[in-house]
Amino acid sequence: MSRALVQEPSALLLMSMPNFKVVLLRWMQGKTLKRKITNPLREDGDTNVDNHLIKYEDIIGQESDVRLLKVSKDGLRKLSVSVRHPSSEEFISLSPRRVAPIYATYASTIVSLLDIHVEPPSVENGPETTGGPSFQILEAGTGHGSLTLQLSRAIAAANPPAGRDIKPIPSKRRTFKAGKESDGDIDEPETDALIAWRKQRRAVVHTVDIDPLNREHADKLIRSYRSAIYWPHINFYAGNVKDWISERTESSEQKPFLDIVLLDMPGVQEYISSVVGAIKDGGQLLVFVPQITQIATCVQEIVTKDLGLKLEQVVELGDGISNGRLWDVHMATVRNTRTSDHVRNGLNAQQKPENEDSSTDGEYREAAAPSVGTIPPMVCRPMVGELTRGGGFIGLWKRIPNSAPEQLGNP
Repeated sequence: MSRALVQEPSALLLMSMPNFKVVLLRWMQGKTLKRKITNPLREDGDTNVDNHLIKYEDIIGQESDVRLLKVSKDGLRKLSVSVRHPSSEEFISLSPRRVAPIYATYASTIVSLLDIHVEPPSVENGPETTGGPSFQILEAGTGHGSLTLQLSRAIAAANPPAGRDIKPIPSKRRTFKAGKESDGDIDEPETDALIAWRKQRRAVVHTVDIDPLNREHADKLIRSYRSAIYWPHINFYAGNVKDWISERTESSEQKPFLDIVLLDMPGVQEYISSVVGAIKDGGQLLVFVPQITQIATCVQEIVTKDLGLKLEQVVELGDGISNGRLWDVHMATVRNTRTSDHVRNGLNAQQKPENEDSSTDGEYREAAAPSVGTIPPMVCRPMVGELTRGGGFIGLWKRIPNSAPEQLGNP
């Protein structure tokens, strides 16, 4: 088994966990800074950098941020390569991918909005007294695994330290490359120590993806980050999240067991009624979608079916938006019949007849539960500024305490 990172007086050492740890290589190509994430370090491995062969045995055991000087075979060209641990942003953006990742800045904003506060290990919140992990997150749509990694970091402090014998068994599978499948199956025999440690977890991230290859890729990716220190806090699954919820709900005797549910998948509104019954009172539901209209569809789904969720906020992420921009998204009803006639006749709300009273500006108000058979118009507007491109939209709801079971919309 491998050795974990240790703190030395001089610097962190690039000690290798065989087939797990990756490092960042940086070098100048002319006037351009180039970067590359290595494959997991093995003593017999190597990589090519600007036509220079970098052997992993020259990296293993070196101090972090060391420089390697390579000379070409003819002795005419020299290359200085900097080697260090990658940041989470560098790791996500430069790692091999099958699908587009949620970049580290977006993922960290999502985790920040959830405001996760896990309790340190204690007798009161241990699995012996709670019957299992006291804090559980479900991520539906593993994808690249970047958000999974950030969630795992947020809850890791709740669990006992994972020693060397808890880390995953090294695999000889190749890494994924640009949409190609990898060799073999990621599943490997679990050690007795890992099985025993998992029973002591006080917090866990369950991540489900419909595509088995996405699940395998994310598993492999998170194993290679920082000697797999966040990997033990995650349970990976492949399949439909509705089936996963159904099976887990039966095993939990129909009691809500999830503190947070994150949905990041196509047709996200179709899954809300399936997962809401498993969310604890005061728990959170977060959806991440590329278009504001998808948030509006989720609002309609929740309000029309009375699913017992309260919309906390809608946030836009994107280039040029530092901390996210708030949006106002709610169902609305027409305030008066005259304005309603204008709308039906195709008139814009700003194009009133000359004798129209100007006091009817803002002709919409937030709706209560709509009458059967009607779908009120939606209000979707940024709280400040104008619409910008890029990023995505976050909708965050909280489960209303003491919601009646029949209001939860279980299928």
